[in-house]
Amino acid sequence: MPAAYSNDLRCQVLDAVALGIPKKDVCEMFGLGLNSLYLWIQRLEQTGSFTAPKQGIRKARVTKSQTRKHSKALYNSIQIKPRQKW
Repeated sequence: MPAAYSNDLRCQVLDAVALGIPKKDVCEMFGLGLNSLYLWIQRLEQTGSFTAPKQGIRKARVTKSQTRKHSKALYNSIQIKPRQKW
């Protein structure tokens, strides 16, 4: 995942929009995608903050012990049959 834009850049971009510069022109000036700008504006309106959400490592949904139990059960359920000659 690419790194988040700096808060300084976000502040400058949102200030330019607040001054009345068209969003498309602001995106071209700062080399930013229009969708990113809309997301920043939406986040500012909803939360009052334009900072990036925290990124981190997600917890595993399945633990290693659950994986081992499942793989053992699966292995035990498979029956190996000899090949038949035609």
